[in-house]
Amino acid sequence: MTIGQRILTARQEAGLSQRQLAGENITRNMLSAIEHDKAKPSLDTLQYLSGVLSKPVGWFLGENAPVVAGYDLLIQARQAYDSRQYRECINLVEQIPDGEVLNREVSLLRMLATLALAEQCMADGRMPYARKLLEEPMGENCPYFTRELENRLMVLRVRAGLSGAIPEEETMILRGQQALNEKRYTDARRYLDALDDRNDQWYYLMGEALFGLEEYAPAAECFHKAEQTMPQAVRRKLQLCYAALKIFEKAYYYATLE
Repeated sequence: MTIGQRILTARQEAGLSQRQLAGENITRNMLSAIEHDKAKPSLDTLQYLSGVLSKPVGWFLGENAPVVAGYDLLIQARQAYDSRQYRECINLVEQIPDGEVLNREVSLLRMLATLALAEQCMADGRMPYARKLLEEPMGENCPYFTRELENRLMVLRVRAGLSGAIPEEETMILRGQQALNEKRYTDARRYLDALDDRNDQWYYLMGEALFGLEEYAPAAECFHKAEQTMPQAVRRKLQLCYAALKIFEKAYYYATLE
């Protein structure tokens, strides 16, 4: 069979219309042209169809296509991750044999699934299991281990109270300030949330993070707690918070204080 015939067969077996299979990734006309061998799919398109139809890319290419060990498991792991079945995703990637072709993606997917599962466990009150997950190696040597992932991992380890994971308070404040300067408001909030000592500086910085996230009511509460010791720094922000909340009397009041 040709690539087009294989795609057509897989679609029919899955009980999908052309429009359903195309989704928002390709046009129905393009899919029709591919199925009738009037156009060749790109690798990205084949990978998309592979995920939707639960078929390895090699299946579409035919018997002579190179077989990558573990690719079918990787497709299943992706689907488990997309369905928020993080434990299942981890179980699947751990079954994938070592291989130069897939190792990077496997490492990244395991890391993302582990972090997501740890966050899920914390939200459910299962802190011991979250700690166990976060104590495991995370593939920090993977080229895809970005600063954002490093920040997320560090904050989760701090929240879990892991030994040796908690930096000095000053370091955390500096990380929060740097995140604010780079407009990474979610990261800034995570750093600040990990601190127990909540002084006026903490409330001001948290107010800035919440303001950046457009959470104006809690931002105003934080700014108010820092107002006594740093009035000039917070009055403009209080004016903007109340304007966004449409509490114009208070917005006007703080405008007159500038």
